[in-house]
Amino acid sequence: MRAVLIVPPFCDFYFTRHRFSSLGAHMVENLLSRIGLQVSLLNFPLLNTQGTRVELPDELSYLKPFLIEKETGKLSFFTSFRRFGPRLEQCIEMIESVRPEICFFSLFAFCYADDAIELAEKIKIKMPAVPNIFGGGGVAAYPGYFLKNAAIDYAFTGEAEAGLNQLLAELSQPQPDFRKVPNLVWKNNGSMCVSPVRSHVPGTEIEPVLVKTAEASRLIMFSTSLARGCPKSCDFCSSRLLFGDTLRTASLSRLEKLLSGFSVNNNCRGKQVIINFEDDNLLCDETFLRSSISLFQKYIPDIQFIAENGIDYSQLTRETCEWLLKNGMRKFNLSLASLDPEILLKRKRFLHLERYEEAVSFFAENGIPTITYFICGFKEDTLETTANNLSYLAYKQTLIGLSPFYPVPGLPGFENCSLFDKIPCSQLCAGSSIYPWNGSLSTETMITAFRLSRFINLMKNPRRTEKENQLLDIIANKRELHTMIKEKSGRERIAPVPKQDKELVKLFFKKLERNT
Repeated sequence: MRAVLIVPPFCDFYFTRHRFSSLGAHMVENLLSRIGLQVSLLNFPLLNTQGTRVELPDELSYLKPFLIEKETGKLSFFTSFRRFGPRLEQCIEMIESVRPEICFFSLFAFCYADDAIELAEKIKIKMPAVPNIFGGGGVAAYPGYFLKNAAIDYAFTGEAEAGLNQLLAELSQPQPDFRKVPNLVWKNNGSMCVSPVRSHVPGTEIEPVLVKTAEASRLIMFSTSLARGCPKSCDFCSSRLLFGDTLRTASLSRLEKLLSGFSVNNNCRGKQVIINFEDDNLLCDETFLRSSISLFQKYIPDIQFIAENGIDYSQLTRETCEWLLKNGMRKFNLSLASLDPEILLKRKRFLHLERYEEAVSFFAENGIPTITYFICGFKEDTLETTANNLSYLAYKQTLIGLSPFYPVPGLPGFENCSLFDKIPCSQLCAGSSIYPWNGSLSTETMITAFRLSRFINLMKNPRRTEKENQLLDIIANKRELHTMIKEKSGRERIAPVPKQDKELVKLFFKKLERNT
């Protein structure tokens, strides 16, 4: 059977190539190949990583006042909305050339649902007899959003490994019984049906995947995922919805099998190899993490590691930090979520400031960069809590990453999935859309906080240009956000940001002085 596995194109303000690993799609590709299908993986966003500028959709028109034409520099906000991947007509041509008998869609985020559905509709017009099967984190959050569309036939609400083989077996039967297929949702005479069987694969059956995400003359980077499930209970994270609340780690024997021919097969000779762990819970099983790193070192000399999806700072003891640095960890992304104890209590999130500060100081002393993220837009957030987060991190030896709050269907407060049937588009669930979901902070306030975080990061940059120094001085003296505009001549001029929350800016500087 010929199958096409599609990672749909999508529209957004930005695209981070080295984070777009599509690990789930590659895992499904391997699974389908082992079953015996002839699989063609079409990862459309990777065919146009720079993006093609498109008009901002009407549903996001509220962002227009914040987009500054020709804005540039390290304090800038987004400037244009882009399509990452070919036009739909080109996608259809490539899909048709495979002559698929079955189409699989891998969708990692719910916010891109509408883009994926539009492609599925065009496929159905061209190939009405070919079933469209959707899976991935974006689908598992709310399968009904997809199956209400006539172009989509089946959806998986959990791990594909648990039921994909059985689905294919049932599809080959004259009278298939889809109730036997774990994690499957399907349609019967227009009604949506849900399999009574919910299943997670045991850790011993998790197939480790390594995907190359960047390569240069002296460097090659791969992303991997070695675990599933989250034992923590933070109510703003959707990981538990898909993978459950128990940590399951892949077997070390499977990892060793994957690594045995890795360096030769990927032509790594003479290049610095960097492995990015996409798992954010590996420190919940530190013994497994250490064993995994040791296996990588066994097969790839002088390897280095990063963890772009974050590491739980509360588990970073001094001894653990020393071991990780000694064994090649070269960058740490940490998440505070918030500094407000009441907010964190309601969000079921921990706060261990002493442990955090010890870890950040240790990394700084050893020349290891860190980025600390906090979430802006919790239901309980105020100008005060936002300014507190920013001013506190301003004097820590870390860069700041601001994550605007966005919901996923099924999260606490958003359990009623019909809410997402009423929103103008799924794109509102993208962090980059900076939509005021909780009504606590306005879009203007959150974008101002975003710009202030970039202001702080520039302050910490020792390699500033003279123009950047001027920009920082103007902002600090006037206590008003400014930015760089590129003129037709190619020169850059400093100009005030036309739409900003001046109250937040003033409050931030007031708190900054207190923390000095």
